[in-house]
Amino acid sequence: MEIQEILDLIKNKRHALGLSQFDLSKQCGISRQNIIEIEKGKRIPKLTTLLQILRALNLKIKIKK
Repeated sequence: MEIQEILDLIKNKRHALGLSQFDLSKQCGISRQNIIEIEKGKRIPKLTTLLQILRALNLKIKIKK
């Protein structure tokens, strides 16, 4: 899966859960501006930030060899 697909998944899942960018930012402990930039693909999140977002959205990441 490419990074843009992951970022699209984050945005789509947030919408499906009825969360605003502000709501998600509060759950993750990061700024709303970071969420905006991540969803638009202007910022690639650090792994720790990505994991915080995925956790807040009840998503998991699986790494294959």
